[in-house]
Amino acid sequence: MGRVRHRAHASPSAISRLTSHFNYGPCNRKEHMAEVHLEDSVVAEDLASMAGRLDEVFRAMSGSNLLITGGAGFLGYYLVQAPLAWNSANRDLAPIGVTVHDNFMRGVPGWLSGLEGQEESLRIVTRDVLDPIPSDEPRFDWIIHAASIASPIFYRQNPIETMDANVDGLRLLLDHALERSSGPHPVKGFLFFSTSEIYGDPDPDFIPTAETYRGNVSCTGPRACYDESKRYGETLCVNFARQHELPIGIARPFNNYGPGLRIDDGRVLPDFARDVLNGRDIVMLSDGRATRTFCYVADSVTGYFLILGKAADNPGESFNIGTQTPEISMRELADRVVAVGQDLLGYSGSVVQKTSDDPEYSRSMARLADAGRWLAAISFQRRNSVKFGSRFKKLGYEKMYWCPVRNFNPDNYNNFEKNIFGSSGVINLLVISPKINVKFEYLEPVLDENDSYKKMYARVSNDLTKANKLL
Repeated sequence: MGRVRHRAHASPSAISRLTSHFNYGPCNRKEHMAEVHLEDSVVAEDLASMAGRLDEVFRAMSGSNLLITGGAGFLGYYLVQAPLAWNSANRDLAPIGVTVHDNFMRGVPGWLSGLEGQEESLRIVTRDVLDPIPSDEPRFDWIIHAASIASPIFYRQNPIETMDANVDGLRLLLDHALERSSGPHPVKGFLFFSTSEIYGDPDPDFIPTAETYRGNVSCTGPRACYDESKRYGETLCVNFARQHELPIGIARPFNNYGPGLRIDDGRVLPDFARDVLNGRDIVMLSDGRATRTFCYVADSVTGYFLILGKAADNPGESFNIGTQTPEISMRELADRVVAVGQDLLGYSGSVVQKTSDDPEYSRSMARLADAGRWLAAISFQRRNSVKFGSRFKKLGYEKMYWCPVRNFNPDNYNNFEKNIFGSSGVINLLVISPKINVKFEYLEPVLDENDSYKKMYARVSNDLTKANKLL
């Protein structure tokens, strides 16, 4: 189905400035996007796995409508595509109707616009979360509220908008669910995306951190617009669930990574990767001792849908979504990204440690999830996040051969799609070259200090001889 446009809000200039240089060129997405997703083996594998693991939840949703606010974001990449993958695998059953509401303040991502016209069960609506749900929208049986600015760079630049989405936008959806509760078609499940940031800087005695920890959070610090609005959002959800018996579940994501994460997102992994692509040193504004764990996005999204599906059994309950092991320091993470860059691109930079000029710059020393409660409550088992390096291998640790694309010019290419952290390494691209007449499944740009193209390398094969023949 086509895109529906309601009141669209202009993109803040700060967001536009920060993202404009990632406009790499025109993309005939309708013609080739289905091919992009089929050819990305990691994404295809993940979607098939999630469709199977979530079969019980998706069967309960069969024939009903799912609303995902903020579906154009990082987590939306799999939140949107997982039920669509289940639809494709179960054509004998009534499909799940998926509707994405987003104001697209950072633009419409290529993967989402590429699905437009390819997926009959998908609707894309341009709507600010502060606007009421239009009366001509379908009846939504399941609601996921993921509309929020989650990147520290962007929510510090847009603190009011961040709080509005987490409080006022949430309240509109809760009121909608309440209005429906007395009618013949009540909302069957509601999921609110909170954050692990609500714990602030946990006392060392409470690391790993369980859901019962009340937090150590500043209400006026640089992250307060995000942390405190999420905390108040949880308070809204808990009280709507208690007072009105609404089926509301709360997810507290820890560090997720994987396909769909934009390189200009502002979080630690894409920041490091961007330095490598630009041939710059990775600059750390700390001593690098702070530690985190990383949960692969296919695991976390599986958990989010399980919370949604079981919200009626656990109304008002919050669940940490993350992994407790392995724990990795930011210095070790930077060193691993450097190793990937050296292996794939001949990267010659290094990790440089400096002190931030920002007096409000701060990072908690550790933030680890005690995830035992949600693992038990929703009968979930992680599959991909057992070992950080095993998934990192799919981001570039396996041996690859890269060859220069002759006479590269972005104008030579009539189809260009960018997808961060796919199976090829840092950036996964599909490009059709009319001049060279060779289809490259993966490409990697080498940028100069102004983020302009110097040259382009193609991963065409794991066999160097075959790669040279193709080029």
